[in-house]
Amino acid sequence: MVTPPSWLALLQIWSTVSLKSVGGGQAVQLHAYNELVNSRQWVTPDRWAQAYGLCQVVPGINLIAFALLSGFQLAGWRGAAASTIGLVAPSVAITIVVTVIYASIASLHAVQAGFRGIVTAAAGMSLTVAWRLLRPNLRSAQSEGRLSVVATVVILVAAASLVTVGSIPVFAILIGAGVAMAIYVWARSRRTITASDD
Repeated sequence: MVTPPSWLALLQIWSTVSLKSVGGGQAVQLHAYNELVNSRQWVTPDRWAQAYGLCQVVPGINLIAFALLSGFQLAGWRGAAASTIGLVAPSVAITIVVTVIYASIASLHAVQAGFRGIVTAAAGMSLTVAWRLLRPNLRSAQSEGRLSVVATVVILVAAASLVTVGSIPVFAILIGAGVAMAIYVWARSRRTITASDD
């Protein structure tokens, strides 16, 4: 059994994550996952994916929501406050400094070329984050059978396609995917009950 962290430990972890997370959102998720799931095992991969999913359907910045939610789950309101402050405070300070520096060099060709490389690296990190979120769901689907895997893949492809179209709000896609999976699981459980009654 892993001992839950104190709010001070969460403040230190999230501050470290914030300082190491050059690149923003995807980098924060990668470092936070490594600290909370891999290194300290305070959060399971399944619980991480569920919390992340919940944070997708609330308004605002989902990383701040995730820090708040995970902090609350691990150490109550103090943990929520410490996690949020740890994530935000270092980033705000560094962003102010970087913005001032960037304003003076933004027009340089080498700087513009550098940002193309940064965007490419960010896309690579996004793929890693996506896999870490998808993997627990695929494992659960595999344990439920082939049709559950198919349903998971269909929702994945449908969501990606709808985002590409761009005319449907992200919130509607997320809620629709949740409803679709819930209906599928309900229908499957009804078939199982009917089959066992026969």
